[in-house]
Amino acid sequence: MDEMAYAERPAPPLRQCEYQPAPGSGSPPPCWLRTASARQRMELALGTLRRYGVRTVPAHGDSVAAARQQIEQAAHQRYPGELVSYLFWTATADRAAFAADGSLQADLTVHYSTDATVAVKAALTIAGLEHRPGPDPQSVTIVASTGADDERRRSELDPASCPS
Repeated sequence: MDEMAYAERPAPPLRQCEYQPAPGSGSPPPCWLRTASARQRMELALGTLRRYGVRTVPAHGDSVAAARQQIEQAAHQRYPGELVSYLFWTATADRAAFAADGSLQADLTVHYSTDATVAVKAALTIAGLEHRPGPDPQSVTIVASTGADDERRRSELDPASCPS
């Protein structure tokens, strides 16, 4: 087959990866990371953290300080004298960051307990969420991808990388 005839063939339609990763099971296959929305990838990260004992509280309150205090207070009432690991972000940040389709339209800063630092960064990395240090030592900012980034990620999908 000559190169011209091959180049003129239309690309096969992109299919959604049918794989559904189990939290804590390690990194999902590339097809899932390329087709999953930011919200789906965030749910994977949260499930992984919960599996390892980190309490996750998405979209909680509007004030970081008040939310942190409420979460710590509730945890210490339930588990007096025990170390309680947690991660949260505010409802205000959630509304600004996530679009209706689950894409991340703005950066999302998540906050966590000091002891959860390594676990949070690892879970975000496994879930394919690009992040950088946040505005305070107990935070990390998940970077919003542009539409071009999402399109590039999907165009790199190799159907053979998806489990059947």
